[in-house]
Amino acid sequence: MALGTPEHGGRVRGVGAGVSPTQFFNLLRQQRVKFADKLKESVMAAVREETKKMEAKAKESVMEQRGKLC
Repeated sequence: MALGTPEHGGRVRGVGAGVSPTQFFNLLRQQRVKFADKLKESVMAAVREETKKMEAKAKESVMEQRGKLC
């Protein structure tokens, strides 16, 4: 509403892509919390993995630059 644009239907905010309102709201409260926690943990695991890849790539780049300077 703040942007003045209509909301996109078929999504549940704060839960992630691919979760329809029916899937989310037909669950018991406890199941919703568990689902959201599992989703958050899987996203965090993916972020950690990407971070490791980026760090490895950066280290490799630094080593290549050092090799060129020597």
